[in-house]
Amino acid sequence: MFSTILHNLRGILILLILGAYTIVLVGLLMVVTVGKLLSPPGGVRNTFNRIAAGLVELWIGLNNRMFALNRGTRWDIEVPASLDREGCYLVASNHQSWVDILALQKAFNRRLPILRFFIKQELIWVPFLGAAWWALDFPFMRRPSREEIARNPKLKGKDLENARRACEKFRERPVAMMTFAEGTRFSAAARVWPSQDVSPVTAMTRGAG
Repeated sequence: MFSTILHNLRGILILLILGAYTIVLVGLLMVVTVGKLLSPPGGVRNTFNRIAAGLVELWIGLNNRMFALNRGTRWDIEVPASLDREGCYLVASNHQSWVDILALQKAFNRRLPILRFFIKQELIWVPFLGAAWWALDFPFMRRPSREEIARNPKLKGKDLENARRACEKFRERPVAMMTFAEGTRFSAAARVWPSQDVSPVTAMTRGAG
């Protein structure tokens, strides 16, 4: 019982520390966001982009340390030695739970450009996080619903067009785009990998950078 109490107290302390540095780093990211908004496209804005990416890498690194203190997880990660933080990549993963993103960040932090993924347009209004995603150039997407497409068939395929437009900014920049092949609502019927034993980090393909 005493060990359980100590374990719970340690977990609470780690959560408090995690929350504290997250607030500080998000505050710094908001400052960078303002600088990016006020700066013209080009060298100055690219500098703000690099600072923002550095803050994210620092946050992920601290998270990894905190999780290592609280859980006895053993990681078995194999990554190619040829990974390039200045390259362009598509990171494809199977989808088991919310832990998948943490596993991908653990595997690729400071080995690839920061992982980005498509976000619903409505989520830009999430306090702090919406501004952070915008500052980090996460591509926002508006996908027509089935009802909207039924009312207006011309909307069919619009999501693909929106995706291409959202990714235009990455033509001249390093990027690592993450995708869950099964989508965000995993089910056995949607499985594309042959076995449940497959690690969350299952595939990585380098694109033309």
